[in-house]
Amino acid sequence: MVELEQLLSGHTELTQRLIRHEIRDLLKRAEADNCRFGTASAGCDVTQMAVAPTILELRMSWHPGGEDERSNLVRLYFTEPADIPDCLYAALLASKAPGPMGLEEQNGHARQADYRVHVALGAPGGQPSRSS
Repeated sequence: MVELEQLLSGHTELTQRLIRHEIRDLLKRAEADNCRFGTASAGCDVTQMAVAPTILELRMSWHPGGEDERSNLVRLYFTEPADIPDCLYAALLASKAPGPMGLEEQNGHARQADYRVHVALGAPGGQPSRSS
């Protein structure tokens, strides 16, 4: 995934391994249905995106940025196509600014992920297997 390589660039090998491990762990948890689905304010792991209802957002704990940089929040945008059993389709890995400042950026990421799902799976307006 191109986004992963961009996020990893400039980090130490140890940090890169930790990031990859967290991504694998979160995907395994999502696949095993061990992530909490709901709002971020309730401390849940996965949220359905209002601007792109076919897209789910998985929040990672990793925040890139060094001592002198403002940390961004890393998100994996994916879908669970209802017509493809047991499928998690990762559409976009992106980072955004924290708080209200990053909301428009986050919405743009969700729309970009929705477009990628539409192109890759031919899923215009399909709903994920979960709903809020």
